[in-house]
Amino acid sequence: MTDVEILRKVLNPSIQISKLCLSYVTRLFPEYKESPCIILYKEEHYTECTNNHLEYINNDQTSKFDITGSPLKCSFEEVDFEDSIILVKQSWYKEEEKYLPLSRTEACDTLNACIDFLKVDFPPIFALCNGNDNKKTRLLGTTIQKDWFTTIEICSVDIETLETIKESSTSILQEHLKLSHAKGHNVTISAFNTFDLYGISEELINWDENVKSNFVGSLVVEVDSSTLSLYPPTRASKNNLVAQIVSGSSNSPLKELWTQLLLLNQYLNIVEEYKKQISSSYTPSPLEFPKDFTSSYKEEHTEIMKNINLLLNGDYSYRPDTVDTDKINFINEENLENTVQIKQCIQALPFRYNLDFTDFLWELLIKNSNYFDMTKCIHTVLEEIIMNECFAQVNLTNSTRFAKVITNPSQHRIISPLLSGSLPLEYVIDMGFEKLYRDYTYILISSRFSDKHNIQEKLGNISCGEFVVDVYRERLQRLSQIHMCLEFMLLLQDNLECSTDDLRSLYLCAFQQYVSEKSPIQNSDLNENIIYTLRAPLPVSAINILNKEILTTRRISLSSESKLSKLTTIKYYNRIPIFPRSIYPLGKIFFRNMMYDTYNSSMST
Repeated sequence: MTDVEILRKVLNPSIQISKLCLSYVTRLFPEYKESPCIILYKEEHYTECTNNHLEYINNDQTSKFDITGSPLKCSFEEVDFEDSIILVKQSWYKEEEKYLPLSRTEACDTLNACIDFLKVDFPPIFALCNGNDNKKTRLLGTTIQKDWFTTIEICSVDIETLETIKESSTSILQEHLKLSHAKGHNVTISAFNTFDLYGISEELINWDENVKSNFVGSLVVEVDSSTLSLYPPTRASKNNLVAQIVSGSSNSPLKELWTQLLLLNQYLNIVEEYKKQISSSYTPSPLEFPKDFTSSYKEEHTEIMKNINLLLNGDYSYRPDTVDTDKINFINEENLENTVQIKQCIQALPFRYNLDFTDFLWELLIKNSNYFDMTKCIHTVLEEIIMNECFAQVNLTNSTRFAKVITNPSQHRIISPLLSGSLPLEYVIDMGFEKLYRDYTYILISSRFSDKHNIQEKLGNISCGEFVVDVYRERLQRLSQIHMCLEFMLLLQDNLECSTDDLRSLYLCAFQQYVSEKSPIQNSDLNENIIYTLRAPLPVSAINILNKEILTTRRISLSSESKLSKLTTIKYYNRIPIFPRSIYPLGKIFFRNMMYDTYNSSMST
C-alpha cells in the first residue's frame, strides 16, 4: 500500500491527498525539488471563464479580455490607438489552481491525524491553508528525518519595497537569534537571489495556451551566497547564468538556416526510404517526393529554370537583394581584431566572400516541389556546361561530388546519362551540407567564437565519396548542435553586458554541453520545438550589471542547532505572487512597481 493510500483511509472524505511537486513548495524549499511531497487540499470542479485567456506576447504573459475592437477606437471613432493590455506574470503552474486550501484549523486537525502513520522514509506532508487566520498561514507541514521530527509553517507578510529588503538583513538575523537562543557565530546563513535579465522562463509559461515556436528565450542570473548582503554580488559568491532558447524559433535571425537543416533532414529520409525499397524489391518504384513533403521555398518550375539559365550565364540578378551591401561590414578571416555581432554575420551570409556555384544552385534546386523537376534541373546544368561550355566557378575546397563532376570534363558524358535513382537528390544533399557548413563556419569565425580547425575537427569532410545516410545524419546532428549554440550566443550577445573574452568562454560552455555525443539535441528532435537550457558561470565582467538590475526573488535561510533542537527560518521575497489565484486572491498583485510579496517560514525540530 502506498503512502497516499495509507493516509487516505484516516482522512475526512472532504480532504484530498496527492503526491505532488508544487512550484511554490519547491521555491520555498528547493531541497524538495526532485522529490514529490504529500499535499493535503480541497478540490472544486469549476468551469473557467473563457474570456480570461493568457496569451504569450513579446516578453510577458498577458491577460487579454475577449472584446471586439479597441475601447479607445470606439470612443474616438477613426483615431487609431493601440489596444490596452494588462500585463500579468504568474509564477505557478496552471494546473495548481485546482488545489484549494483548507482553513488553519482543518489543516492542523488533518496533519495531526496523519502523524501516527508517519515513518522515517515518509515524504514531507504539507497542508494548503487559506491565510484567513491571524498569522496569514499559507502552508503547514511536517517531516521526519532520522531522529528529528520537524514542523513547518509558512505565513504571508505585508508587501515590502526593495529599499526595505536591502535594509532588513540585521533584523532578519536578530529575529532568528531571538527564536533560537543561538549565538550569532553559530548561525548558518544561505542566501539565494535571482535576477531576470530577459524574457520569461519556460517553467512560468502555460504551454496549453502558447506556441513554443514563439518563445523568445529567457535569461536569468542565480546568485548563491553565505552572507546577508544583497549588493553587490562578489566573485566569492556562486553566480550562475541560466539561458533558455527554443529550436525552430519563429523569431530567430537564424531561422532560415534551421529551415534548411530541416529540409536536409527530409531529403535524407527520402533517400533512406528509397534505398530500403531497392534492397528489398527487384522492381523498385521510381524515387518520388512523398505526399507529406513540405518546403517553404516552392516556386513554379518555369521560374526555376529561368533563374538557372541566368545563373549559368553569370547573371545573379534573380537573387533577392534585400540588404544594402554597402552597409555590411564584410569580414575577412585575416581581419578579426574585434568581436562582430552575430546578427551582422547572418545579414552578410547571402554575400559572403566564399560563395560559389553549388551554393547558388542549391538555392534554386530546393524550390522544386517534385523530384522529376529537380532531376531535370540538374540535367540542364550538366548539358549546358558540356554543350555550351558554361563556366561554373567552384571553390578549390568544395568537396561535393557535383563540384567534382562539373570541374572534370572527362566525367560529364559519363555521369549525365546515369542521373537516375537517388543520385540527383544525393548531389543536392551534398550541396546543402557544403553550403550550410560554410555558412556556420563563416558566422563562427567572423564572430571569433571558433576557428576553422575546431570546426573541421567536429564536422570532418562534409561530403564523401560514398553516400552513407548514417554518416550524413551524424553531420546533420552536429550542424544542428552548432546551430543551437549560436542561438544561445544570440540571446547572450543581445542581453548580457560582458567582455569579448567572456562571451567566447560562454560559447565554449555551450559547445561542450551541446556539441558532443551526450548532447540533448538528437536528429529525432529536429522537427519538434524543444526548449534547451544552458547553465554556465556568470562571467566576472558581467557581475556589475546586477547592481543595475532589479531583484526578482530573494530567499534567505538561517539555521541553528543545539543538542535538543534545530531551527530554520526562511524569508522569501518575490516580485510576483507564488501562490495561485485560488489561494492568493486577486487585488493588490497588479500594477506594482518595485514591490515584493513576502513570506516567513519556520522549520522547528
